[in-house]
Parts: sequence; structure tokens; C-alpha cells
Amino acid sequence: MISGQPKPAGGVSVVLKRGICGLLWGLVMLVSVPSSGMGQAGPVEIPSAERPPKIDGRIEMGEWTEAAEFEIGYEVSPGENIPAPVKTLVWISYDRNHLYLAFRCFDPKPEEIRAHYRDHDEIWSDDWVEVVLDTFNDQRRAYEFGVNPLGVQLDAINDDVNSSYDISWDAIWDSAGCLTDEGWEVEISIPFNQLRFPDHEGSQVWGLDLVRQYPRSLRHHLGLFPRLRGSNSYLSQERKISGLVGIRGGKDLEVSPTLTGNMSREKPDFPSGDWETDSAVDAGLTLGWGVTPNMTVAAAVNPDFSQVEADALQLDINTTFALFYPEARPFFLVGVDTFNTDLPLLHTRTIADPSIALKWTGKVGRQTFGVFSARDDVTNLIVPGAEGSMMGSLSERNTASVGRYRLDFGENSAAGFMLTDREGEGGYFNRVYSGDLRYRLSKRDEVTANLAWSESRYNDSMVEYFGLGDPDASGHASTLRYRHTGREWQWFLSYSDAAEGFRADLGFKPQVDYRRYFTSAGHRWWGGADRWFTSIYAGCNNLYEERSSDSGFSSRSLGCSLVYSGPLQSTLHLSANLGEQLYDSRHFSDDSLALSLGIRPNEIFSLFLFAFYGDGIDYAAVLPATRSGLSPSVSIHAGRHLSFDLQQNWAHLDREEGRLYSTSVTYFRSVYQFNRRSFLRIILQYARVDRNPELYLSEVDAGSETFASQLLFSYTINPRTLLYLGYSDTGYGDDDIALSRQNQSIFIKLGYAFLF
Repeated sequence: MISGQPKPAGGVSVVLKRGICGLLWGLVMLVSVPSSGMGQAGPVEIPSAERPPKIDGRIEMGEWTEAAEFEIGYEVSPGENIPAPVKTLVWISYDRNHLYLAFRCFDPKPEEIRAHYRDHDEIWSDDWVEVVLDTFNDQRRAYEFGVNPLGVQLDAINDDVNSSYDISWDAIWDSAGCLTDEGWEVEISIPFNQLRFPDHEGSQVWGLDLVRQYPRSLRHHLGLFPRLRGSNSYLSQERKISGLVGIRGGKDLEVSPTLTGNMSREKPDFPSGDWETDSAVDAGLTLGWGVTPNMTVAAAVNPDFSQVEADALQLDINTTFALFYPEARPFFLVGVDTFNTDLPLLHTRTIADPSIALKWTGKVGRQTFGVFSARDDVTNLIVPGAEGSMMGSLSERNTASVGRYRLDFGENSAAGFMLTDREGEGGYFNRVYSGDLRYRLSKRDEVTANLAWSESRYNDSMVEYFGLGDPDASGHASTLRYRHTGREWQWFLSYSDAAEGFRADLGFKPQVDYRRYFTSAGHRWWGGADRWFTSIYAGCNNLYEERSSDSGFSSRSLGCSLVYSGPLQSTLHLSANLGEQLYDSRHFSDDSLALSLGIRPNEIFSLFLFAFYGDGIDYAAVLPATRSGLSPSVSIHAGRHLSFDLQQNWAHLDREEGRLYSTSVTYFRSVYQFNRRSFLRIILQYARVDRNPELYLSEVDAGSETFASQLLFSYTINPRTLLYLGYSDTGYGDDDIALSRQNQSIFIKLGYAFLF
């Protein structure tokens, strides 16, 4: 990794910080008005149930006679608000502690129903139904609960403010499904203590959608109401329900102890020498308390931050910026949408090895807030630059803290503030102050803005580790965006920048010292269920980037793209780009062509292909090069229980003198799902790199290879009551070492959720 050195910077300007906060707060107060509805019909009242239905997936009408009845009557895609091709009836009732739903899905060809036993949140290619609940009726955030015909669950948070959909959120709820001669049926029970809603005993008004996915040659998306295509808000169109009198979350106290054991061995003098064995047992405890129906406190001591699936292999070859890995640890995923902003100021994988963590999130009226803090025994750092970043990990403790406040106004707009702070040993600190605004001008037009200021000081060990010229750094970063999402025409304008001294050590910001101007526009043609395409999009975009430190040219590009979707769930995406970029004071061409194809002709096979060809740079030698790559993949469902995924990635970099390197990465994943609660999974990853040593400036191996495998057995009652038992190993080889195993480990993880 390489990095431009930060420009010497003084302390943070108090006047600027106060100006940022004052400007945003003044704007919020100027435009703040209570939320208003969309002129829809009055809410449908949900009756209470005298006795709870039995959740077994078989609808006995005697259990649902008092429930409110709905019909999912519209196809919203690919057909535009036309009558649904299949009939779906839904019944909803409740008691003091639970919301109950039953779906009866009729199908003229039951033999074509797509239903497989899968892990939690993996039902997307099946038939499924879903309930969407906007419990605060604020048209900004909703809970989604989905179920396939075999009762497999999906749950998610739909964040309408930030246009994000987060399936990492997990709730504890009950569902069951079964196939019938007429189609399939599903029953659902959702405890109110898994939701957040206004804290009062009287009648509640919630937003509602009921959804059915009907995948055949086309993916028919069916809903409760007609949708406005091109609208920038889905939740503003939802139906309303009322009733729900006297509902409560109970004590809503969840105590989740975990026990993780690991036994591993490795060769310190690899590849020779003896194996050395090590073992460890870690106990942890996580507490979740719903103080009120709209406020939650969570705490964790030696929290369970283990992952049960390895990160997908990424090769750090001929790259200058740090690689991104998504968060997958349960504690940090709770309430994660509260902390979302356009600037990536919080990425919790920077918190590497916490010993204790606390979190408090809630919503009162139009105000949303969140606070969390974690004591971390390791300090992970990314030092960003204009053309690359440096990354390191130091055995130094730090305390990471984040505070977030957001005020909703108008129908779908919001403004907020956030502070991230990391304080470490030897005087190290990083603080980021930010304000953000999302203002929806109409159903099709919106403006977003995010402005941040950071101040940082590195300690002596960090200065030495990264070779920094100045321990102090400060600067600003910002984004300003305008988006129009019409039914046919769409356009987007944005400006973003980051000063040379800007740092977001709790986020993911590997590049600074730039000003970026981006515009795009395109047109979409809509087909339908009876045409050779469902939609076609054609558009162009333009990018210009310069250094913020000296306003010098950095890069420019002009791109065009064509996107097609049609029968057999087929997709095609073709893009072409003409560009130029500056690297290490030299100008390089940046022309490229990319193609991706996908098809799911039936419930058994799914095929995908990505191909790329274009200009590149040999960053070590600072010479022009040509990049090319090919990535085919296939997914196979062999019956209801067994699945296979195979992906192959080839990439090449060629210079005028010949090929610099070739890489090959193979990923294989197979799962046997015994039922909806347990599975056996194997993951195999193999990567090989072949180089031409004569073209390198330093000595390199002509070939190197790595190998990783994982075998996992999982049994889950719910997302926090579970058993994992697994084995993993890794291997390495090069010119002097035959591919040999480097380490092995066996692990077990036990967790149990006590609900009070």
C-alpha cells in the first residue's frame, strides 16, 4: 500500500464547527412541519383475537374468523399495477403480546412452486410472502418479515430515509408453512417485544404492505396497493391499519450468554518445524432491554463477535487502496440503520477486539437517536491518501464512541448530526463532527447533503509505523446530491470532496485529497409480462475529479450503459467508458468495456457471467497496462435440501513487454439443509497467482497459491439460540514451498436467548 503524505494542519476551527451545526439546525427549524399523509383512504381496523391461532402453517378458518381480511390484488412489477395473476388472501389479528398473520397463496400450477429448505434470510429465489410494518407511521423506516412455503424466514429493516435495505437485522418470531393442492399457506406470529412503536396504550396507526413474490419465467412482484413508478419513497405509498389497542412488549429483557471454544495448531517456522497447538474458551454475555416500546438499551461483556462464514477471498495485488469487508457481527448490527449517513463515517469492523460494549437507541415522536461505545484492545488504522492508503493494526487499546441524532420533518425528509470519537494510548485521538440533510422536494426529486469535519492526532508509535511527517491532521469532507427519479427519465447530480487532512478512523474512507463532480442521466422503457423485455435502461454519465490540495487534474471519464431484463429472469448489463487519470504525475488512458449476463431459466439453475477489458496501470512500475477479466458462476438446487455454488474468477494485467501477472480464484460452496433449523455446509477457496519476474522491479515468486476450507454444522432455534460446530484450515505455496497446510482449527459456539 502507498499513500500521499498529509498536509500539515492545525487544530480544529471551533467557529467552523459551530457554523456547521448552526446552519443545519437553522435549516431544520425553518422547514420542520409535522408529517402528513398521502391522501389515502382511512386505516383498516385490526380486530383483537380472543385466543391465539396455532402457528402450524395450516390455516384453520375457525382461528381466523375475527381477523381482518386483505387481498394482495396488484402486480407492481413487471406489470404496472395490473390485476395480480394469482390470488392471495391474508388475515391479520392480534392480542396483547403478538401480531398474527395468515397467507393463503393460490397457484394454478402447484407443481411449479419454488420452495427449498434454506438458511435464514436466503429465500430470495423462492416463492415467498412478506409483511411490511411501518410501526411509527412516519414513512421512514419499516420492519419486514418474509416466509417461503416451507416456513423459512427472512427479516429486514427497510430504511426509506437512506434508501437502504438491511437483512442483517434478526428478530425472534415464529412461522410455519405448507404446500397444498391449491398452492401453499403460511402462518406468522410476531411478538411485539421484537418491534419498536409509539409508547401509548390507545389505538395505534401503522403503515402496512403485504407482498407476494411469484417467480416463474418472470419474477412477478405482487402488492397490497398500486405503486407510483419512479417515486423516491416506497413507504409514503403504504396502506394504513389501526386498532392494536393496549399492545405491549412485556418486560422485553433478553439475556444471551455465549460460549465459544477454539483449538488450533500452526507451524511457527512454516513450512518446516513442528506443529504448535493452542486452545481458548471465551464466554460472553449480551443484554437487550426494551426500556419502553420505542427505546432499547443493549450491553455486552466480552461480546460474541465471532463469524461463522469466512470473508470472501480478495486478492491484494496491484491495488493501492484498502479492501472493504462487510460487517457480520451480531451486536453491531442492532440498530445499524440509525447511524447511516451518505459519508461512510462509521464502519464497525474497525472495532477489532472489544471487551465491553454499550448501545442505546430510540425514537420519540419525530426524533431518532443512538449512542454506543466499545472498549477495544486492538487499534486498526487506515491512513488515507490521494492515490492510495496505508493500513495497519497495533496492539494498543482505544475507546470508540458514536452519538447520532436525527429529526424528521415534512412527509419524508430528515436532518441529523453525528459525532464519532476514538481515544487511544499515547495521546492518539480521532474525532469527526458531521451534519446531514435529506430533503424530498417532491415524490420524484430529492436533495441530500452531508458535511463533516475531523481532527486527529497520532501517537509516536503510529507516526513511526506509518512513516508520518506530522502527527496532526484535520480537514473536512462533504457530499451534495440531487436526484430525480421519474417513471421514464432519471438524472443525478453530485459533488463530493475530502481534504488532505480528513480522517474517519471509525469509518471506511481510504481516499482523501479530492474534489469529485458527477452527473448522470438515463431513460427507461417499460415492457411487461407479455413482451420480450420487462425493462430497458440506457444512460450516460460524466465524472471529473481534481486534487483538493492544489486543484490539479486527477481523472475524468465519460461512460454509457445499457441494462436489459426479460423472460427467464434474464439480465444484461453492458457499459463502456472513455477516460483518463493521473497517477504519480503521469497521465494514463482509462478506457474500458464491461459486460454482465445473468439467467435463471428454472428453479434448478442460475447462471451469471461478468467480463471486463480495458486500460490499467502497473502501479509499482508506474507504467501503462491492459486489464482483462472473466468471472462465470453457477448455482444449482438439487431438490429441496441440497445446493451448490461455484464461482471462478480470472484476471490478467499485461504490459507492452508481456503479461505481468495472471490470477485465478475458485470459490465453491455447498449446503445440505436438513430442515429449516439445521444444515451442513462446506466452503472451499483456492487462489493462484502467476507472475513474470523479469517485469518486476523487485524479486518475486513466479507462482504462489493459497487454499482455505471450512466445514460447518449449524443448528438454530432462533438467531441467538444456536449451536455451531466447525473445522477450518488454510494453506500456502510458492516457488520454494509446495502447497502446504499452514494452520488448522476446530471451533464450537453455543448461544441461548433467555426472553423475559
